[in-house]
Amino acid sequence: MSTEPLRLLLLDGEPGWAPAVLAGLGSSGLVLERFTRVDDVKERLGGPEPLDLVVVDLAIGERESHRFGSWLDQRPGGWSVLAISPAADEALRVELLESWADDVIAMPLAQREFVARCHALRRRRQLLLEQQNARTPHTHLRHGEIIMHVEEHQVWRDGEPVQLTPREFRLLAYLLRHQGQIHDRDTLLERVWGEFSSLELDPKTVDVHIRWLRLKLEDDPAAPRLITTVRGRGYRLG
Repeated sequence: MSTEPLRLLLLDGEPGWAPAVLAGLGSSGLVLERFTRVDDVKERLGGPEPLDLVVVDLAIGERESHRFGSWLDQRPGGWSVLAISPAADEALRVELLESWADDVIAMPLAQREFVARCHALRRRRQLLLEQQNARTPHTHLRHGEIIMHVEEHQVWRDGEPVQLTPREFRLLAYLLRHQGQIHDRDTLLERVWGEFSSLELDPKTVDVHIRWLRLKLEDDPAAPRLITTVRGRGYRLG
């Protein structure tokens, strides 16, 4: 476990479970900032202070959690996201993992498991960043008219900017770094989503994100020429 404190932002409702469940959290290597309003959290995440992990308690309501999760998924920030579900609902867990959550934990919440999952998420993200840095000796990636500025988190197609979500950006970056290679779903889940994602997510998650990339990058998404499907094997760029 890292000796650096894990800086945690918690969004939950009132009265909230945090005071009782997370009493004495500092001794577990976590520094907690608690918020009860979505707008306050968005303001905090837009500031310069560092942060490792965002925790969203779904008890804030379906509408608010969906709105906030969608906003999170559009930002290139350096945070992992843990969702807390009020019940062990498998369908909800899968939906969250396929959209904006990196992990989901159900109530009732055990402090030791919560702390362990928080540290595991940081380790997973650090490993992913190390792998990406090792594979990226330069900051610009290109294929034809597609240009990616890695550090600026920008993608251009035919001189026009393309808006990608963080997951779409990571997937495209991986494909650009490995042009001409064929990648199956499990490999893409592991290398793009994270170390354990091939065990947790439906492989069709990859298909969905490939379709979204094609809609944004291909002249004819129904007949793709940039990101092609190799039947029975996976996907290839170039």
